[in-house]
Amino acid sequence: MAIVESGKLAAAAVAFAIASSVCVAAQAPGASATTGTGVGDAASSASGPSPSRTSEMPAPSQTPQSGVPQADHDFLDEALRRGLTAVTLGGLAGEKAVSEQVRKFGERMISDHHDANEELMRLVTAKGIDLPAVLDKNDEKAIDDLADLSGAEFDRAYMKRVVSDHRSDVSKFQKEAQAGEDPDIRAAAQKILPVLREQLKMAESIQDNIEAGADNTGRAKQ
Repeated sequence: MAIVESGKLAAAAVAFAIASSVCVAAQAPGASATTGTGVGDAASSASGPSPSRTSEMPAPSQTPQSGVPQADHDFLDEALRRGLTAVTLGGLAGEKAVSEQVRKFGERMISDHHDANEELMRLVTAKGIDLPAVLDKNDEKAIDDLADLSGAEFDRAYMKRVVSDHRSDVSKFQKEAQAGEDPDIRAAAQKILPVLREQLKMAESIQDNIEAGADNTGRAKQ
């Protein structure tokens, strides 16, 4: 697959994932048609890059739009981006993986992170937070790179990425769960953290099986 084609696939998949979460958030109690989150604008950026508004965010400890502490705002921003990336990569696993373990794990990622994204989007809407409508460039590159792979090569690269991402995510969610200032965002982190830990444990096990030469069901080859 050419890099241009993979880029379009990544952008379309991300836009679909974001649009699905925004639809849920728009139905949350207290949501207003005039209260924008900014995330929904990502659907219109699928055909090309859009400038990030991150640089326009103020530096104070609280954001003026919502009164949410800046550290909690930043955590919510990154957590949602990473969740959307996990859903998109899970979709690629369903299409490209040759290992049954990897395909099923990708399905699990879509289901779990869709639920987590709904939880986070409800907070975004309820607190009137305005988030940039772009993913991290590293995540965009990971989607493009994995979209260019197939078969066993995809399986290895996908699981390596998932393990790395989830180790980082568990650390950040644990920090927020313990020290977050906003009680609602802290509670959301506490709720999602056990799911991330379970995902990491599963991912490490699957990665070990692949590296040990297990077959596509997880049984070691004779």
